[in-house]
Amino acid sequence: VQRIVQDGAYPRIGTVIFDQGAVTTFLAHGQLDESHLDRSGEFLIILEDDDNRIIDLVTGESTIIADAAGAVGHSDCGEGFIVGEDNHRGACVRWDLTRPEGEPDILFRTWNMGHVSVRGGRCLLSDATHLSLVALDGSGVTPLLDHGMVGSGYDFQVQGSLDPSGQVATFLSNRTGRMEAY
Repeated sequence: VQRIVQDGAYPRIGTVIFDQGAVTTFLAHGQLDESHLDRSGEFLIILEDDDNRIIDLVTGESTIIADAAGAVGHSDCGEGFIVGEDNHRGACVRWDLTRPEGEPDILFRTWNMGHVSVRGGRCLLSDATHLSLVALDGSGVTPLLDHGMVGSGYDFQVQGSLDPSGQVATFLSNRTGRMEAY
């Protein structure tokens, strides 16, 4: 949810969940970046002020993972977990949302890792040069292909996505001189 203002960007002020006709609003506690719903629909993860607020939608319990304690960015969710970059550990990590007070599993070491897509029990990594599969058990990263994107800055970051089954990956690249979907 964003507030309509006269000038500038509309500030993000909250997240709305629709569930079987019921509407629940979660107001931002700070600077709201984005929100994710895990694949089970049980957990809402709100990224704000570089922290992760995890809300168990069944119990209503809320847990904060502070930035310094391992909050993730450039993230995506599976069923009961979130994968993303922990910039204090220098790693891509997997947090078990059923025990956010625990420690995350380190999947691989990285700085500025790019973006992830989690679907069908798989994790796709889009980094500066390649699309790769990340083993969710931490056993490794398997490069798939060089995406060929040319340019720098946010608009030139590849953000590959997996289909719901985790079997098909899609991405945009300007490798031919114009932006095309693959």
